Amino acid sequence: MKKFVFALLVLASCAKEDSVGPASAKTFIRYFNGGNSDEAKAILETSDKGLLILATTQVAIEGADPIFKIKLIKTDAFGNLIWQKLYPEINNTTDSYKGNGLSVDPAGGYVIVGEDIQQSKSKLLILVVGEDGTEISKKTMMSTFPAKGLGVMPSPTVGNFYVLGSLPEGASSNNIILTECRPKTATLHFDSLWYQIYGAGTLNGLMNRIYTYQSNIFFAANVAKDSNPIQVQFTKTPPNSKGTIGDFSLGEPGTEEIGDDLVPFGFDFLLVGQSKANATADFLVMLKNISSAGIEISSKTYPIPSQEGPANGNGVCISRNGGTVILATSKLSGNLGRGETDYCLIRVDGDGTQLWTKSYGSKYEDVGVGIITTSDGGHVILGTTNLANTKSILVMKTDSNGNIE
Repeated sequence: MKKFVFALLVLASCAKEDSVGPASAKTFIRYFNGGNSDEAKAILETSDKGLLILATTQVAIEGADPIFKIKLIKTDAFGNLIWQKLYPEINNTTDSYKGNGLSVDPAGGYVIVGEDIQQSKSKLLILVVGEDGTEISKKTMMSTFPAKGLGVMPSPTVGNFYVLGSLPEGASSNNIILTECRPKTATLHFDSLWYQIYGAGTLNGLMNRIYTYQSNIFFAANVAKDSNPIQVQFTKTPPNSKGTIGDFSLGEPGTEEIGDDLVPFGFDFLLVGQSKANATADFLVMLKNISSAGIEISSKTYPIPSQEGPANGNGVCISRNGGTVILATSKLSGNLGRGETDYCLIRVDGDGTQLWTKSYGSKYEDVGVGIITTSDGGHVILGTTNLANTKSILVMKTDSNGNIE
């Protein structure tokens, strides 16, 4: 792990802020890197108020193609490292894994979904670990599915998990897979209790989120139909259903909209991403409120002050003070721009009005990944920062108003 002094990360506010002091115990900035390129993927708050961070590490081996490993990092509530694990271990130079989705295991520990890369092809990977990161015997590379695991959550059957993934591109427009996986008896692996294939256009990205509500499963993807622009497809389906209750295409005709994160919002959902009205416009940060019936309740875009080029909403969380907070990435001009791209927070009230926007950045490329609200009301940002051509994991905690104290 490398710790960088606060001076390397300059805090700027689009609302104007004059000076910044060192981080206090309740707010902090941490970088994690083990010498290889790390790409952040997901974050959650643990039961002891600490943080669990999922990433993929690219390991360079002399004279061979790079291999990938899943990295799991556990910190305390103040971002201090408790432990760090690689799967497979560093001395394994044969197997190559990527992690994409993370969830709590109700039986204790955590479950990761991703991909086992074999001869440049991905097979669905499920990995269950204990609370200390120890690899538990429930592990499999499901050779039935040449797929990338993206989202995971426990199913109502104890020990089973719903897994959302994408199938290889090109063969068919039906390239989203949803399966329920169960531990095999008398073995150390999972198998598939059932699986279904979905799709309604060319897949251009599948969000690594999956939810259940009133016995139905919800997920969202970005699809292009015929020659139309990319738009969000919101899917509601019963488990193990050959059909869906609805594949709801969102957005106005002719508008290109790309979703990046989906979270529950009461009995509805919030979806964040980017939107542009026409070919000559810049992408703006987009926030949609979608009902569990697939109805688009509202859709708004938010410009970032001094935005220079496209902006993207990477994550969204519910603020304990009311409203929502969006994590975004954009290149900023003038004194507000600190590097190639910067992290931005946008606070939105219950009516969707933009209350404030704040930006944070190094002199390098900063890309937002996700954001959570912690039990004390603060916000934790997860991102990937390219420091001198090596990707590092950023974890930054602000107070409820986006400030670093």
